[in-house]
Amino acid sequence: MMRLRDPLMKLASSLLLPRLWLPMSPGYPCYCGGCPGCSLCSGTRPAALEVEFSGITNSDCSDCIDFNTGGVPFILPCDPNDAVPCQWEHNLSPNTCFANTITAVLSDIAGNFFLEVAIGNNLVTYRADLGASAPNCAAWSGLDVPFLLHLAFACSSTLPTCTVTAMAA
Repeated sequence: MMRLRDPLMKLASSLLLPRLWLPMSPGYPCYCGGCPGCSLCSGTRPAALEVEFSGITNSDCSDCIDFNTGGVPFILPCDPNDAVPCQWEHNLSPNTCFANTITAVLSDIAGNFFLEVAIGNNLVTYRADLGASAPNCAAWSGLDVPFLLHLAFACSSTLPTCTVTAMAA
């Protein structure tokens, strides 16, 4: 059994409770099926990514610290029907500090591979330069994705970090 962090599940305003993820449970994604291939990965495309953040602090929004995972990662599943085959996404419901998703996208920009992780619509963005060779995406384990920028976000950052780990199908 895996724990899926949902920072919005609150028993009281100061008490956060993680949601438990059970395979095949109603309302939770199943990571047991295949995902479309990602031609940018040298191996198989991970069924999901575990993404952990730290260093995000409150500013205009008092819920920004909910993005800090404290060892319980956000789970970003691939969408088998997704038109973007190298994308993984976690929907935030309800929105947190104007952000509705956490997204990871693998791209090839001028012959260099990048993994970009964004909170909201690029409101806080992290980007790892993975070099000129297609990465083995299934081997990502604690991959450091450096902070890139934040745009008009209600949160601040103090030494922000983002790490990504691939989950097997």
